[in-house]
Amino acid sequence: MDESVIKNILVELKDIGVKAIEFSGGGEPLTHPSAREIMKFTAELGFDIGLVTNGLLLNKILDISNLFKFIRISLDAATKEVYYRTHGVNTFNTVIDNIYKATNYFSGNNIGIGYLITGINNEDILDATILAKKLGVRFIQYRPASLEYSVNENIWLEAKQLVDKALAFSDEKFQVFGAGIKWGHINERRYYYKCYTNSLVSVIKANGDVPMCVLKRNNMDSILGNIYSSSFSNIFFSKKHYNLIENNDLLKCRKPCKHDSYNIMYECYMQDLLHMNFI
Repeated sequence: MDESVIKNILVELKDIGVKAIEFSGGGEPLTHPSAREIMKFTAELGFDIGLVTNGLLLNKILDISNLFKFIRISLDAATKEVYYRTHGVNTFNTVIDNIYKATNYFSGNNIGIGYLITGINNEDILDATILAKKLGVRFIQYRPASLEYSVNENIWLEAKQLVDKALAFSDEKFQVFGAGIKWGHINERRYYYKCYTNSLVSVIKANGDVPMCVLKRNNMDSILGNIYSSSFSNIFFSKKHYNLIENNDLLKCRKPCKHDSYNIMYECYMQDLLHMNFI
């Protein structure tokens, strides 16, 4: 996507009240030739900005890393063997070197590691926390992946137990985020009836498509429109978006989803299940 197109979209998003922008994939956001300029421009507009990256090109934004609320490196391993199994490339040592440089360039207070648990990387879970702490990052975040294939329940149980052990490494300078209630969302039924909160977060893909939500980004039936043929506002506030939300079949949605918790809270509030005036 052209730099000028992206900047025009950012100005529009600012005008309609968007508060924060996360640069992430799909692909690797730092491969864009104007990534540094675009991210700096975004911060100058007054957005809170975040970055999710594979860490290979961190050098491109080291000098502006203080502009980010967070930079999360998708490591998903603690050894080059598990990294290759998870990512399919032999770049583990390069990424580790880049993380070390980044935490030393600034304080590292906004830099963390992401660990997506996919069923094939359990063995490195605990060691990843130890590694993260040695590298000087501020946090490590564990998340069970929303997969299109099933994983044995015992693998998820083992993963949760290992993450629970990793929590013991948290202190005033280092946080371990352990996925919380997402573990229960993997196999349990959904405790809400409609996904309204997917509209709290929008996605714009590199080709300009605007999907209904990030987990449906490759489902053509869930594409609301394309910013090359219409404005973001017209796409997002369209009748098509409203109809997709109203007719979305939760049984066809992947688990877990970040909106599971949001939707539970939303329905509790809208139906006054918690008797809000008595809290």
